[in-house]
This record gives sequence, structure tokens and C-alpha cells, in this order.
Amino acid sequence: MSTKLPLTTPLAEDNSLFRDLYTRMLRQIQVDAHNVVGVTSSVDGEGKTTIAINLAITLANDHGLVDSGKRSGEILIVDCNPGTVGTSQGLMVESIPGLIHYLRNQYPVDGIVKQVFLPRLWVMPVGSSPFDFSPLIRTEIMKELIATLRERFEVIILDLPSILTTTDTLVLAGLADQILLVVRSGVTPSAVLGQALERLNRDKLAGMVLNDYHRPLPRWLEKAV
Repeated sequence: MSTKLPLTTPLAEDNSLFRDLYTRMLRQIQVDAHNVVGVTSSVDGEGKTTIAINLAITLANDHGLVDSGKRSGEILIVDCNPGTVGTSQGLMVESIPGLIHYLRNQYPVDGIVKQVFLPRLWVMPVGSSPFDFSPLIRTEIMKELIATLRERFEVIILDLPSILTTTDTLVLAGLADQILLVVRSGVTPSAVLGQALERLNRDKLAGMVLNDYHRPLPRWLEKAV
């Protein structure tokens, strides 16, 4: 088993930190073909969608560093949050049709995967009303979809619901090879984080991302400003 990632503290404006984040997962992506990465959090509001989007953008920009030669070099982010439009809105694409429409056999894969403003970055929105999302993701169709996407895309990022909000997260996390857990600095109680970790498959946990962390200025710098 690979060494687990330590807490990483990314900033949206600094892609080098997201580059550091994915670089530590490259062996499993390139050698073990563990190219489905789930991004989740303990509860809502910890910034997991922002982390997932920035990670996908950095991977798409750095395709030459990520490409294992086994797939297309293209990156896909899948919105698995029914009833929200955060991923599609953040990447400026229409929120429908999407994943739910595919699982209902209403659209083919090519009809729900949309290219965004970067040449190698694609998004699959979650789609329309969420009332049947839970049963649909528990079908063989969902498993077959992930298998199809594995062969088409270099890396698939699943923007998952928060762990303590719904049991759907554990179902979807079971389809991923690696899991990143986002923790908002100064907000997520340790007891809540502990509950989330208890529910996750720890063998898949690639690491935790400490979001919205602001390092204190060194004393010498404080005096200079």
C-alpha cells in the first residue's frame, strides 16, 4: 500500500499546491491504474467542490506530467451532488442533461459529458431532480459507467456528497480507487471528522486536504508590515 498523503493546504490561486497534491497520487494513477479519485468532506460547506474543480483544472493543464500513455490524457470531473449545480456552475456549463439522465437511459455518455474552457477538461453534471438518485447509483448501470469512463479518461474525479449527509457517499466512494477528504480549517469539529473517518474505507484514503488554512505571518514579517 502506498504511503498516505499528509494534510495538504491548497490555495485556489496557487496551482503549485494542487500540483503537489496530485503528484503524490501519481504512482497509483500511472502504475496501478487507480485513476478514479473521489473528493468528499465530513459535512457540507467545507469546500470540497472547489478543491475538486481546482484539482481537475491543474491535472488538465499538466497533462504531459500525468499522462501514462494508457488513456487519452483527458480529465473528467463528475458531479455526484444531486440537487446542486456547484460543479457545472463553477466550470460554466449547462447543468442538464447529466448523470441522472444517463442512469435513466435517457442519454448516451457522449450526451452528458461536456468540454469546458480547457482543451483536456470535461465535466459530467449531476443532472435534474434528485428524487431517484439514490436507487440509480446502486444499479449495475452506475458500475458499468465508471468502467467505461476509466478507459476513456486519464483521471476521473468524483465530486462526492459529504459523508455524514447521506449514505449515497459511501456507495459512490466504493466505486473510487482513492479518496481525498477535505477538512475546513477552524470549522470542522474533531468529533465530526472522527465520525467521517470511521465510515470511510481507510484503505482508499489517499489523504486529507486542509482547506481555508491561513498560515500566521512570521514575527519578523509582522514587524515589517
